[in-house]
Amino acid sequence: MRKEQQSHPQQSDQQQPSQQLVLEDFFPYRLSVLAQDVSESVAEIYTGRFQLRRAEWRVVAALGQHQPMSAKAITAHTCMDKMPVSRAITVLRDRGLVEQSVDSRDRRYSQLHLTEQGMELYREIVPWVLAREQALLDSLDENEQAVLENLFKKLHRKVDELKQQFEQNSPE
Repeated sequence: MRKEQQSHPQQSDQQQPSQQLVLEDFFPYRLSVLAQDVSESVAEIYTGRFQLRRAEWRVVAALGQHQPMSAKAITAHTCMDKMPVSRAITVLRDRGLVEQSVDSRDRRYSQLHLTEQGMELYREIVPWVLAREQALLDSLDENEQAVLENLFKKLHRKVDELKQQFEQNSPE
């Protein structure tokens, strides 16, 4: 890690040819690769045995925890783009795993929920993915797991802080 780097390089720093990005050492890249690898490790469970794609599983998981939800709420909760969520909902509805109903408070919106078949699938998958999560975490001792959790929280706070700074300093 390069602690000596400034978070806001000066104009002259940006023009120095001596600065070079080594992608394999770049923290955001490394984090993205790790997240992808972890996600693929878990996806082996629901893609093979349960015939779900990643977006479909995320919709099922979100609804299994928070139903009913709107498609917009699922998009926000899962941090996915609108289009993959929409496609996943269509597939899940066609498979009889998700039902859509008009919101009684505002007929312009609809709410999604798992059907009984969808809930059964959710209940069947959850122990498998939690076991995979635990298998991954077992590579860390209790102290390392606590440190990792604190690092997640710390980095989330910093990302939020940087977003706010950017929004305050960006021209409209």
